[in-house]
Amino acid sequence: MAVLFDAYRKHISGTKPLKYTPTVELDIIFDVLDGCDMKCPGCFVERKNKFTTRDLENIHILTQEFLNQGIDANELFLGPTDIFEAGNFDQLVDAPLFDRLVEQYAALTFTSTMLTEHEELKRRVKKLSNIMAPYGKRFELFVILDIEKYHAGDKEYLEQFDRNLKVIADIDGRLKKQVNIFFIANFYPEMFDNISITELNARIRSDYGTKFKINPSFARAKNAALIEKQSKTLSHLLENQIDDSKIRNVFMNMIDIYFGGDTFHPLSYTDGRLFIAPYFYEFVALKKPELEIRAREDGRFYMGDVFAKREELTIQQYAHAEDLPECAGCPFLPNCVSRNHIQFMKMNQITSCVVPKKLYRSSYKTVEY
Repeated sequence: MAVLFDAYRKHISGTKPLKYTPTVELDIIFDVLDGCDMKCPGCFVERKNKFTTRDLENIHILTQEFLNQGIDANELFLGPTDIFEAGNFDQLVDAPLFDRLVEQYAALTFTSTMLTEHEELKRRVKKLSNIMAPYGKRFELFVILDIEKYHAGDKEYLEQFDRNLKVIADIDGRLKKQVNIFFIANFYPEMFDNISITELNARIRSDYGTKFKINPSFARAKNAALIEKQSKTLSHLLENQIDDSKIRNVFMNMIDIYFGGDTFHPLSYTDGRLFIAPYFYEFVALKKPELEIRAREDGRFYMGDVFAKREELTIQQYAHAEDLPECAGCPFLPNCVSRNHIQFMKMNQITSCVVPKKLYRSSYKTVEY
């Protein structure tokens, strides 16, 4: 799994009360990129992907149906591999429908190690920015950061990393204000033995001008026992390293009770199949039959079927929660159900709460954003 750091984003100093925003939004994890030779430690994504223009058509038509019903198309995440390493990069962005997808969504999101050969990275960034600039869309990049090399101050690694990162930060004025860069690092239990979360936050803020944001990733995770062990380990670690006095130094969407839920419709699309994406620390892309929204006879996906699947999962989760002592009667149960936490727990045979409750309750009072 991974830790997500919110970098190069402007933050408001101080705190504000939590606010509820009723806007309904659509987010899609679109596994369309094929190939990657980086072989990052801890990488768990499938590097091979069967991309066809039919995939673009399916997502474009479904998105348009949501838009026609007044639902905003927020983020289209192009995955699962490094955008600047994918072998089908040019095939994808040169497809006529790609422009139309860009036009539909408020933001396009990508992943990269920022270790691609410099000139090739510049070429791809320029190509993407030229496509996106006319539409005024946000450009969001999830950068995979090697924490061990970063913490050790590995000169060769940091020079290449920073040189390539500057290419993103220096995109011309037509796009520059819409660029958001996030940092991701593989998480393991010993990760914070030598540096605490808040200390790491301070260093990243000093080096890159912002604090970090933790969103451990269970995306595409398959081992149920490992998921439960890692989630409980992380929950315990967070509760022991962050107290109420430090909660404002770390931002986690997971513990913001007003994030996601019924206002978001996260979906994942891979190999021609569409799934509900639970929000468990982040949007989770799982090819599970319990989450699948099946295409109709014409091969298309429909908004009504998305809502029907969400309603089905909601009913099932409330029923399952009655068998979970920590969930039954919990004041946060409706939030967990709307994010499909309970469904995620059920699929992974998790029977006890894995949420960092102390932080969850702290964020209920106030949160910095």
